[in-house]
Amino acid sequence: MPKSPNRNVLITFLGNNKYHKCTYRFPNKTSPVVRFVQEAICAYLCANWSASDCIYIFMTEGERGSRVTNWEGANYKDDLDDKDGLRDKLHKLNLSCQIVDKTIPEGFTASDNQLIFSKIYDVLTDGDHVYMDITNAFRSIPMFGSVLVNYASFLLNDIVVESVMYGAFEALGPAHVIQQQYPNPADRVAPILYLTEMVRLQEWTIAANDFIYHGNTRQLAKLSERQGF
Repeated sequence: MPKSPNRNVLITFLGNNKYHKCTYRFPNKTSPVVRFVQEAICAYLCANWSASDCIYIFMTEGERGSRVTNWEGANYKDDLDDKDGLRDKLHKLNLSCQIVDKTIPEGFTASDNQLIFSKIYDVLTDGDHVYMDITNAFRSIPMFGSVLVNYASFLLNDIVVESVMYGAFEALGPAHVIQQQYPNPADRVAPILYLTEMVRLQEWTIAANDFIYHGNTRQLAKLSERQGF
């Protein structure tokens, strides 16, 4: 029986802030004007993904949770020109891959963090090529998620963390003055930062520790092969 192709997986976190529109600059392309960084990342990264690939969007519940405020769009109900939440924005991209919304707690307690761990880990499987967007979330959640996905790369067979992305909207200045300084959203160009090398460093650190203390070269060999050494 032929082996199923490895999945591409995007993991992203949705916060509950009211977001300003801007463009996002990738290494070789600048997005159209968007409200949500996920619009730009999904259009850039996932346009050619297949039906077996998946975008997982993690969000919080409650009246002020990100499911209501930004997924469904309650934050923008008074915007006469654009009331859409992220759910409808992504639907309009007509992507072939699956888009799955997942609920997580806010991450204020140890039990919350354990549940977040389980929720993210449970969506991953052997052979996944993982992309992570850590732009919009309560600050502890993307840090936790980044460590978890790296950890999962050693627990699951042949999982690869391809990139970790951060949309640096704050590079434009304080949020409360951006609309005055850049009244035209097309002039607000926020860079997409790639933090993947931090993940790579952690991978090498864990692999080196495994070799030094246990004499196990398997992870070092896997990393060396993956990165062409």
